[in-house]
Amino acid sequence: RRGDYQHALTYAEKADRLYQTAKPTVEGALLLAITHGSILMNLGHYHQAKAMAEAQVAQCDVRTSPRLVAELQDLLGKIATYAADTPTALRHFTYALELRQRYGDPRELMRSYSYLAVAYSRRWQWRLAENANVTALALAERIGDRAFATQIEANLAAIHLAEGAYFKAIELLEQCQARYEQMDNVVGLQQVTGNLAYAYLKLNRLSQAAAHANRAITMAETIEQPWQLVKSILILGEIEYEQGQLQKARQRCEEAQRLITTTGMAAQSEYFVLLGKIHYHAEQPTQAAIAFQQAVECCLQQEAWAELAQTKLLWARMALHNQERTQAEQLLAEVELLVADNELVGLQQEIRELHEMLAENPS
Repeated sequence: RRGDYQHALTYAEKADRLYQTAKPTVEGALLLAITHGSILMNLGHYHQAKAMAEAQVAQCDVRTSPRLVAELQDLLGKIATYAADTPTALRHFTYALELRQRYGDPRELMRSYSYLAVAYSRRWQWRLAENANVTALALAERIGDRAFATQIEANLAAIHLAEGAYFKAIELLEQCQARYEQMDNVVGLQQVTGNLAYAYLKLNRLSQAAAHANRAITMAETIEQPWQLVKSILILGEIEYEQGQLQKARQRCEEAQRLITTTGMAAQSEYFVLLGKIHYHAEQPTQAAIAFQQAVECCLQQEAWAELAQTKLLWARMALHNQERTQAEQLLAEVELLVADNELVGLQQEIRELHEMLAENPS
């Protein structure tokens, strides 16, 4: 719980060895597997964590251990989230929620709603994510769990961030940051600091953004959370790109890719988008197009339709800037279909702006 996963792993491995000779109950073995799998997941060993969790599925009996079965479903859902397999994550989290609605206490129920909210957020289904977070927050306040309430407020701030309400997001994130510092919660503090870096980046306040990004990277290294580390490194790369430091931004891309490869993490669309922007700036349109296509494939795999639309919009802007009008028009048409099919009303303004850019630059 303190984020000291290496020490936790040492004790989990000792417990495993003891359990092999002690012939534990099914419930005891399941509880240890869930704990051990959670540690492996937080250390970035996703394949090992998944194998350990899946090996327990056949041993579960929902009639005798509904709470532990729900815990196992949560673990499988979180692993799927880190692997960018959002449909699978939603399936596991929904099953866990159904179990807890029948058997769980309010504390367990609020956790289920918060996990479900994260999965909805990964698919950019903001209203569903917001509703799940609000339900979780009400439960947290009802039972007086200040730490969990702060986590939910940080999740709500992330939704404001994704919808472009940057000042509103910063206000809430700074409140959460102060509370996490009081609680000495480094894991929560790292996440909100990374989101603050992104918010300041979007407002073009690059010095503040860089300070937060560097702090987020240091904390992610301390708590050994590779997924958060990659995310923070890529944010710093975006900041350096905006500052015109292309060589540094490229180095961040390489650093992030090494981490993704060594941990077995799923490919991140943010990595390919940043790489594509760097290639376009370096007048390497072929390499840029390859990178953007890989970003598109990541979004398709995750069924992240809004992220896919944003990626194609950015690609279209880059293509138009590079005098590739036909490709820009084709990408814009694809974005308009995505927006219509998925009710992505938040992107309408960007679409209008791109139409205006095309009108100002007739062939």
